[in-house]
Amino acid sequence: MRTMFTPLKIAGMEVKNRTFMAPMSLGYESQDGTVNEKMEAYWLRRAQGGVGCIIVDATSVDPNVPYLGNTLCFRDEESIKKYKSFTDKVHSYGCKIIPQITHPGPESISAFFGV
Repeated sequence: MRTMFTPLKIAGMEVKNRTFMAPMSLGYESQDGTVNEKMEAYWLRRAQGGVGCIIVDATSVDPNVPYLGNTLCFRDEESIKKYKSFTDKVHSYGCKIIPQITHPGPESISAFFGV
């Protein structure tokens, strides 16, 4: 158990401990794919609680191909600005944060429903 609470270095990034939050689709994101208060509050509670690294759920890089209904999306400068503000808050607790970058291609809901 002692090892779990020791720092870990991954490709030059030092994580304060070995507690990682795996990506999970919570559906807390805004309809436009940006970070909102509910999502931010959820992840900040984990950072405050001492998690070493959070891997945020599916984050799309193409607004035309969403993975699920409410999926984070780096669609434009404004969405990236909101995400940066969010990551700065997570970092203030010494927690690292990594987006799970995704492009679902034919698995996208738009492929099924034309959304």
